[in-house]
Amino acid sequence: MIWKSSFWLFLGILAFGLSFPAFAVQSEVARCEALMADEDDLRRGAPPFGPQQITDPEFLKEAVHVCEQALSNDPDNPKLLFQVGLALTAREIVNGEEITGRNYMTRAAEAGYVTAQVYLAKLHAAGVFGEADTEKALYWYERAAKNGDQESQANYGYWIVSGQGMPKNPEKGIAYLEDLADQGNMYAHTGLGSLFYLGGPVPKDRDRAMHHLEIAAAHEQPKAMLLLGMHLYEVHLDEIWAGYEKSENIMRALGLLEKAAERGEGLAGVVLGQFYDVQAEMRETKHDAEAAAEMRALQLHWLCKSGAAGREFIEHEYPEAKEDPCK
Repeated sequence: MIWKSSFWLFLGILAFGLSFPAFAVQSEVARCEALMADEDDLRRGAPPFGPQQITDPEFLKEAVHVCEQALSNDPDNPKLLFQVGLALTAREIVNGEEITGRNYMTRAAEAGYVTAQVYLAKLHAAGVFGEADTEKALYWYERAAKNGDQESQANYGYWIVSGQGMPKNPEKGIAYLEDLADQGNMYAHTGLGSLFYLGGPVPKDRDRAMHHLEIAAAHEQPKAMLLLGMHLYEVHLDEIWAGYEKSENIMRALGLLEKAAERGEGLAGVVLGQFYDVQAEMRETKHDAEAAAEMRALQLHWLCKSGAAGREFIEHEYPEAKEDPCK
């Protein structure tokens, strides 16, 4: 790859006059950064890894090796500790092994590395390290929120509303989230939109939901794009069955869902898969085999991007497939 050659040449120019060992250390750090730069890490220095890479065993094997080498030369570097921990945790999840990566993440988090604090909160909340531990999740969310992480601030407000790890207080939580939203926190807009759209801890309020989701979706918040896209898809479903699948409303819904799916929202891929399933059936009814095959290809494309839920749909649609249709 030409860009890789240029990258190494650039590093060589920067290292002119340095000893070879110093250059080697810098190269290892740069390689680790190139492999394990997280999208939400404000201190990342390279394009982020993609959702497909973080589940690829070979990619993770290389990432662990490279980042461990970099860390061996700077064992207390919080960023490298986080990157080693992230790579190890991902590899161990993929391989079904005991999770040891959290030890590195915890060291990075204790040293004040905000992205590590956020990850620990999410992983404890999801039960990745065993049973879900809301107390530890809340601890790390609070630490990250106090360090200015906007997503953690919004998650903390959401937990006040729903009563996770603390007494349930919807009124206080909504007020907290609205204050964050007024300050421009897009995660808070997404959280408020989600709460008012789905209901539960607070009554459903479609107008307030759409207000917040429109703002967050305009800033390409994945969850907001998912919910707004699903809303538009549901409201205008009759246009699809009437053959107006290219109407302005449906095209906007599909655009939002595609962006959400590309950003890792698996449910968006499932909805897109269902849409193209309907399109394929409509064309099969008209005996348009070529157009139906095109729709089936799009259906498979989006389902393959949607994780476990999409895989279940694929297994139902392709029960006799001898090979993985997503390969």
